[in-house]
Amino acid sequence: MLVLLGNLAACTPLRIRSDYDAGVDLSVCRTFGWMEKTTSTPAGAFDNPINDKRVRNAVSQRLAARGMQPVAEGAMPDCLVNQAIGLRNSVSGYGGSHVGAGWGWGWGPGPVGSLYWDNQSYVYREGRISVDLYKAAGNEPLWHAEAEVDVSELTGADAEKRIDTVVTAIFARYPGAD
Repeated sequence: MLVLLGNLAACTPLRIRSDYDAGVDLSVCRTFGWMEKTTSTPAGAFDNPINDKRVRNAVSQRLAARGMQPVAEGAMPDCLVNQAIGLRNSVSGYGGSHVGAGWGWGWGPGPVGSLYWDNQSYVYREGRISVDLYKAAGNEPLWHAEAEVDVSELTGADAEKRIDTVVTAIFARYPGAD
């Protein structure tokens, strides 16, 4: 039973969200360059530069498959790309009332019921890989896509395969990728 549950968990589809500016023709992106990375990492997130490089390589391959070429050294690209991979702890809270009923024994047989309110919060890991595309002139955002994925255990060849799978799924949401 545990093996079956483990296999089902491994088949869980990725949760991918994307958005784009419908008023912009993405075919203007014939060449691309990379946005400058800031040196600071957001609080609660971590950065693995090796996985960052893996994401960048996978994104470059998908852009090339769409006919976009990396810009020559010192030239101005048509579009800029930003990619990110990271994990952070997030807090979620919920509250609600609960009603229970049943048959029980106490001072004698009879129905038993309860009503209570709880307000709990819990910490969970939030992992993401995201890709953003900007028009280089004016840094106008064109497309954003992100996938929720646990990146905490990504190392070695398995990391490369998993990242490639996720980036492929992200680019399946690229406008016009139907």
